[in-house]
Amino acid sequence: MVREMYLVAGVHAEARRTFVSPDANLFQIPTGATTAVVLDMATINGAKALQLETEIGSIEVGKKADLVLWDLTSYEWIPTTRFNLVSNFIFNATGRSARTVICNGKPVIDDCQLLTMDEQTILRTCQQFGEKIQPKAPWLHEREAWRLRWVR
Repeated sequence: MVREMYLVAGVHAEARRTFVSPDANLFQIPTGATTAVVLDMATINGAKALQLETEIGSIEVGKKADLVLWDLTSYEWIPTTRFNLVSNFIFNATGRSARTVICNGKPVIDDCQLLTMDEQTILRTCQQFGEKIQPKAPWLHEREAWRLRWVR
């Protein structure tokens, strides 16, 4: 989800050419901001779009509890200060720094380990499937050979 927030913020900024005429009311995140439009889109406004804002979208008593605890010492978060926390989250974070994930009040990932499925079995199955199906892929029958050369 964080990559989607990054994409929305980046594409919107590019479409609005904010590097030419900055508009703080769009997707720009001012230093020290505690919120951003794109963060609201991913949470409460996403819930509103699904007409589920009374059940999800914000942390409130009576709503389903989906939480992620992030490892702020992970390289993509550095440096993290109170002035760039939201910007780091939207523009730098990836799912790899999600330390704990709780969905509907139940832990799904703890200490970076998936609890609900056997991750190694899934990876092994995907690898085996890929090795089996790839030779049958029609776009691979006439492979294009790429020659690498140094250019000065």
